[in-house]
Amino acid sequence: MRILILTLVIVIAAYFILLMIPPKTKENIPFYAAERSINIAHRNGHALMPANTVEAGLNALELGADILEIDVHLTADKHLVVRHDEIIDTTSDASGRISEMTLAEIEQHNAKFHEIEYPHKTSPIGIKIPSLTTLFEGIPNARFLIEIKPKNTNASARLCEVIKQHRMTEQVIVGSFHTFVLKHFRRVCPEVPTSHGKSEIRHFIILANLGLGHLYSPEGYSIQLPISYQGTEILSYKILQAARSLNLKVEIWTINDIDTFKRLIAMQV
Repeated sequence: MRILILTLVIVIAAYFILLMIPPKTKENIPFYAAERSINIAHRNGHALMPANTVEAGLNALELGADILEIDVHLTADKHLVVRHDEIIDTTSDASGRISEMTLAEIEQHNAKFHEIEYPHKTSPIGIKIPSLTTLFEGIPNARFLIEIKPKNTNASARLCEVIKQHRMTEQVIVGSFHTFVLKHFRRVCPEVPTSHGKSEIRHFIILANLGLGHLYSPEGYSIQLPISYQGTEILSYKILQAARSLNLKVEIWTINDIDTFKRLIAMQV
């Protein structure tokens, strides 16, 4: 009994010592200059126009979007194409795997609404599948959250190159679900900020729920979360408080109703 009490005292003392350790706060970056809640257009607003296109991005900005979220894949001839799926079958009038096609082959085809997500929507004629270069040139003043979709590191060096060629280092943040992809990108392109990968976010959430979120050592500048996952509520004031202590932005996906928007704004997300 005496050993159990002593162990408990040590654990409690250690916990309070951990609470006293100061957080490793991230510095501010130009990408997140605005302190208010931000509106991110998912796939450039893919419910309104064919996703990940210049036309969709311009439309989203006109409607008040602050940031354009896009997805990139690498073609066979090492160009970055702005698509969500690894094939173009679902979002164009053609078929093929992006990694096995050249940019010239892909640019011949028209983009359309995602056939699974929006099977009954009619797509405008003449909207092309863009490269990342085309998107940057078509919307040069926008801010972009760029997700590397493939589960490999092949696109990292090329993405870094295109971002720097267009002087967009302060207008982009790079994300991926795959932590090893983001870690590789950070190594090859340290001047471009990133968000956090899935395993990094899981680590942060565990610490935050233990009241020790301030101990997390962030490599990125934001975390993207769903409100809930598989029936489990994820977003909480405890998560938000821990993120604020580290100066991490919390971005929630994907919200399409006014009531949820109001709730998030009230939580100061």
